[in-house]
Amino acid sequence: MRNNNNFIIFIFLLIINSTFSQNLISSEYNCMVSLLNRIAGASKYYDVDSISNQYKFCGTSKDTQNYKITCINNNTQISDIRLREFNTELIYLADINCFTNLKSVHMNGFNFEEIFFNGPFPKQLNTFYLANGNISPIFNIFNNIFPTLESLTIYKQILSSQISINLSNLINVNNFFFIYSKPTTSTPKLFFKNDNNNLNIFDTFDVDTHNVPPMKNIKVNSLTLTYLPLFDLESFLDFSFYENIKSLTLNSWDNSVAFPFPQSLSNIPLNNNINRLEINHLLLPPNNLINLSNLNSPNFTDFSINRGNFTELPNLDILINDSIKGLYLDGNNFGGIIQNGFNFKRYSNLRLISLQNNQLKGEIDDNWCNIEFDLSNNLIGGKAPSCITCHYKIISLNLKLRGNNFTNINPLPPCTTLILNLSYDNETDIFYLYGNDIGFNPYYFKIDESNNNNNNNNNNNNNNNNNNNNNNNNNNNNNNNNNNNNNINVWDQYTYFNEFISNYKFKIKYRGNQETNTFGFNITYPYLSDGPKTFEITAYNQYSPLINIITKYNDIYTIIGKYFAYNCSVINVLVNNQQCDIISCNFNLIECIIMQKLKQPQSQSKSQSQSKSQLNQINNLDTIPKEEENNNEILINVKVMNVSSNFKIIQCKNDCSGSGICNFSTGECNCDANRIYDDCSGILCNMDCGNNSICDYSIGQCNCSKGWTGDGCNDPSHFVDHQEEIDFILGKLLILKGWFGNLHVDLMVSINSHRCDIIEINETTIKCYPGRVEYGMELQVIQNNHLWSGLYLIQRNQGSSKNQDDIHIDGSSNNNQPHENRGILFIIIFCPLSIVTIVLFALYKKFKNPFSKKQKTNFENNRGFIELKDLNKDSPLAF
Repeated sequence: MRNNNNFIIFIFLLIINSTFSQNLISSEYNCMVSLLNRIAGASKYYDVDSISNQYKFCGTSKDTQNYKITCINNNTQISDIRLREFNTELIYLADINCFTNLKSVHMNGFNFEEIFFNGPFPKQLNTFYLANGNISPIFNIFNNIFPTLESLTIYKQILSSQISINLSNLINVNNFFFIYSKPTTSTPKLFFKNDNNNLNIFDTFDVDTHNVPPMKNIKVNSLTLTYLPLFDLESFLDFSFYENIKSLTLNSWDNSVAFPFPQSLSNIPLNNNINRLEINHLLLPPNNLINLSNLNSPNFTDFSINRGNFTELPNLDILINDSIKGLYLDGNNFGGIIQNGFNFKRYSNLRLISLQNNQLKGEIDDNWCNIEFDLSNNLIGGKAPSCITCHYKIISLNLKLRGNNFTNINPLPPCTTLILNLSYDNETDIFYLYGNDIGFNPYYFKIDESNNNNNNNNNNNNNNNNNNNNNNNNNNNNNNNNNNNNNINVWDQYTYFNEFISNYKFKIKYRGNQETNTFGFNITYPYLSDGPKTFEITAYNQYSPLINIITKYNDIYTIIGKYFAYNCSVINVLVNNQQCDIISCNFNLIECIIMQKLKQPQSQSKSQSQSKSQLNQINNLDTIPKEEENNNEILINVKVMNVSSNFKIIQCKNDCSGSGICNFSTGECNCDANRIYDDCSGILCNMDCGNNSICDYSIGQCNCSKGWTGDGCNDPSHFVDHQEEIDFILGKLLILKGWFGNLHVDLMVSINSHRCDIIEINETTIKCYPGRVEYGMELQVIQNNHLWSGLYLIQRNQGSSKNQDDIHIDGSSNNNQPHENRGILFIIIFCPLSIVTIVLFALYKKFKNPFSKKQKTNFENNRGFIELKDLNKDSPLAF
């Protein structure tokens, strides 16, 4: 059993070894051994197989950069040879012909026999690359047509003498490249001649040359000429025969040498095939107007002049036509003011304008938003338009604007001008994403899957319950929204068309299964100026507006729902057939305002019918009666593009008095913080009303109880309603009775501006010595910045009876009615004791009276505010 296993392993290894061993047919193997041994030796680059005892040419070379042989047909034939060896050995035609399925040859650093290109080559050979050798002998004796080749590249070959290449010899070559090796003024010249009488076609013709190759009867898709030193300028006349050239690029080997503008290009016949012209060499200042109107054909798409010597940028109307896709005018020393007001949207094919490395000044307007551009390294300044500031964080856009002097990019303003719209063409299955500042190309944003389609059926069913007049719309909507979202990566499911207008419109086609098309998605802009933003959006004609909640504050309606728009111009809202002007909008919210108020049924709320006395009895909000429900209905119609929805709402009483949000679903007000009642007509006082006072909710102020004042009714509202006077050994003592409270800040009693020295005070009584004053003068009591004012009306009749009637004063009014005064005569008996008493009491009044302080202050009476000056000035105490 063990021997059997060993046998199986041996057979397996033999199969593996035979699979990967060299199996080249003997003729090709011997041909390759001969070629490599003559150049450098086959053993230098390839190992010998231990079983077949042959070089492993189809394996890995010891020098993979310079030697590589590719085999096909189970390693039996060679298809590609790449050799790089600076060697004087000649390469012969026989070295190539022995490989019957050879497709490409890359020879770098070799010389070739003179008849090498006489052929024939292997039939499968289509690419020949010859570099860094001497090919002069080949072309000097070359009179035959080259073998059929897809591509012939002669790169950095050395010319030992001047040669001329007849274009007829290249009739079988599709792509021809001839790149010179370090040309100088002494380098042998290379010319191209046209001896072709029949039509010849090249896909690519890219050559370094000393003349303009004549191209009569020759068609070239892409022709590139690089002028060599001592270029023949007279050959510029041959540009007149370039009507069959599609793309023409003109370069110079020496970038410091200026050439005249090839005026002969203007002589190309009108019915030419040129679609692209690019001039990259330094130009001499033109002597006259350059007229290339003959190139203005429907096929002409790209125009490029770089490193010219001009002074002013031509008018863009001259340079751009309906077919132009790219305009490149870099490094031309253009000065002056950059053109504005150009309608780039008019040219749907135009993709890019490059004006970098010039000296243009001025500002750019919003029209530049509709084209991709490169304006780097100019002198442009002022404020950049919003399409730039919104997306300035995109590196590619930043690089295209560097080197200018914009004033609003550091810091960047927030992006508030980005507006998205989405429509869907049912016939072509194409989405159109359009709007404002949406990006210079589709790669400014990414598309994510949306849940719009998942919940749409439920949303529409809910909408139907509220919208009795919208059945047709919702039925159509439901027909479009029966698809399920299978969590598809939407970004991978869409193709962007090249036909777009920057920042305005993109054309997108869904690549996935039509059954998974959601007709909506989330668009995320990761690099906006104020941070990433995601916009939920659906095609307008696929979903009806869904209305969930409507509220109102003052005259502003807020509509919350789904499937609205970011573009307010496509939204129309009617409130009972009256226009509601849109203030703001997005996918989920609309705000609009009625400029002229709706006429409402007259109804007086309970709060308005209550009397002031009734309001004063309300102290607890829980006891406020609720209004009866108002069942007045309003019809709201929301239309987005050509689809609409209706919503019936219950109008709130009195529009919530302009001080609350109306919930139209319930007809109830959500009042502002300082409002009460179900119509928000009551105004809460801004503080508690103290001392048994109550709040007057009709005006939002405290209605203070008697004897109190101030915003919170916490300040005593003092008054005098009784005056009496008694004689004392020190003089007259005035007793004022009324209400003075328990707070006596800056208390002062005065009669005709003379202070009455206070000796005692409590809540109901003030006692003071008035001094020598006349009766009938003004009496004032000031405290807590409040003033009470009346008349000092105490009068007496000498020799009257011992008793005296009291004098009563009502409030702050002055009582001028006469009163009968009955005085009493006091006989003062002077004695030592009375003298001591008088002296001590005078000292007490002078130094101990706490109410004798002078004060400038403000006070409030029931008529307003009055400024008090020094009421104590020039008012000495009288004894």
